[in-house]
Amino acid sequence: MEYKQEVVESSLKHNYKVPRVLWENFEAVLLAQSKKYIEDLAKILEVPAKELQKRVMPSADSIKIVLQDVEEDICQAYVQQGVFTVFCRKPVYHSTFCAEHTGNRLLVNANAAIPIQRIKDIEMLPPLWVHDTTIMTADGGKIGKIDHDQQKIKIYVIDK
Repeated sequence: MEYKQEVVESSLKHNYKVPRVLWENFEAVLLAQSKKYIEDLAKILEVPAKELQKRVMPSADSIKIVLQDVEEDICQAYVQQGVFTVFCRKPVYHSTFCAEHTGNRLLVNANAAIPIQRIKDIEMLPPLWVHDTTIMTADGGKIGKIDHDQQKIKIYVIDK
């Protein structure tokens, strides 16, 4: 019984929303490619393509599709990015570490670590990080402030 409950929780964890236009386009391309494949296969087997298509393609209006969830997580290994130590964040499959960090990892004292957060990439700026209200670059340079309440950042521009 525990196994079934775990499976249900896992499938509920992933919710896929696909726009109708995108899904219909996907179906149309898939159908066209399927027909082309059946025609190619019919030539190889030396059978009529229409006969093979009747046997292979469903004739019903609806088709039952089973999507299998792929549990994709991120690598939990630490990597050095400038003066910051951050998670690798490469995708992993049913594992804690990516192939690169399975046998070789940087050790970090998590108790002494100062939590920082990466800011979504901004065009024309290098990768930015936030600690409390201070905005920093990967080399540790302080280049601005953030107002969390108003969701605004102020970048200092220093003319040389």
